[in-house]
Amino acid sequence: SVEITTQNETWPQDLLRVPGALGEYCDWVNESKSYNKQELFSVMSALCLGGVAMGRKYQTETGLRTNQYFICVGRTGCGKDASVQAIAEVLISAGMREFISGEPASAQGLVARVAKQPNSLLMNAEIGIWLGRMTSKNSASHEAGILGTMMDLHSKANQVYFGKEYANQGGSNGREVVDR
Repeated sequence: SVEITTQNETWPQDLLRVPGALGEYCDWVNESKSYNKQELFSVMSALCLGGVAMGRKYQTETGLRTNQYFICVGRTGCGKDASVQAIAEVLISAGMREFISGEPASAQGLVARVAKQPNSLLMNAEIGIWLGRMTSKNSASHEAGILGTMMDLHSKANQVYFGKEYANQGGSNGREVVDR
């Protein structure tokens, strides 16, 4: 088996070759979207693309679906953004723009997004900055709860998720319920 070295890590070639349409997507990203071929990033983005395209259509016998979190880390200018832009281009071309989520400003914003579009793809090419804002001891209260909410949503992927209750239940303060 041929191996590819990426940033001092050796990855078996078999793990970097995805079969079928997602493999064709990886080839497209590697050949035309990135000036700096990043096979690991293209595989990660293919798995994300497949997950969002098939989400809520398939599940295991135990009710698990294609919910997943991926983080790929790379140096500035290494080509991370090519895979992010490629997924967006494919989803928009396929008429699936609503599946692309913006960065949530708060835990409540994340829950509102998932309640509106349970099958969502959140992409962030600068995850370190975002995680830093959410985990800092000085993080704003509206950002501090995002990670916990992401973990909650992930662990309840085959259940109904009941959001937080607020004293004022009217208007935008109503509880969000996500039927996963």
